[in-house]
Amino acid sequence: MELFLSTYVNKVDRKGRVSVPATFRSTLATHRETNLVVLFPSFKVPALDGTGSDYVEEMKDRLETLDQFSDEHENLSWLFADAHPLTMDGEGRIVLPETRVGNTSAVAERIRSRLAQTKIPIGNTSVTVTASIGVAGMDSVPDEGVVSAAALLDRADRALYSAKHHGRNRVELWLPEAPPSSTSH
Repeated sequence: MELFLSTYVNKVDRKGRVSVPATFRSTLATHRETNLVVLFPSFKVPALDGTGSDYVEEMKDRLETLDQFSDEHENLSWLFADAHPLTMDGEGRIVLPETRVGNTSAVAERIRSRLAQTKIPIGNTSVTVTASIGVAGMDSVPDEGVVSAAALLDRADRALYSAKHHGRNRVELWLPEAPPSSTSH
């Protein structure tokens, strides 16, 4: 079975669509369901991981072999809980789930919460890791038009620093600064 190998950064259009890279589309051609892409939030980096139907089937089969109460079963179950099966259109695009900024904050909060609940074994003990997450979206400012990737990253970065400033282990949504008061004295 072929896997998606590599990392791509793609632009999301105003309709929440993104083109599936050609190398991924050729990999999907070898799967049983050739137009199906399954996306889920990465547990390690702020990104979406993707795969095809055959690999999802293998993960499902693996889940069925695990002790229902094991940490491994729990972690793999979380993966399925956040997975989104998406069908490519004729131009090789998919509509990303929850692409509005408010929904993205909810996804970020689920990732933050799950990370904080995960115990990472180290020798005879375990540690818990927390995360501060900054969120910004193309729809943060109504009728703003196209926002550059650099501007989005800057906004997300400012939201991240705000999360750290307000106590860490939290999600902050970038909001435009309020305009100066027009009240005169």
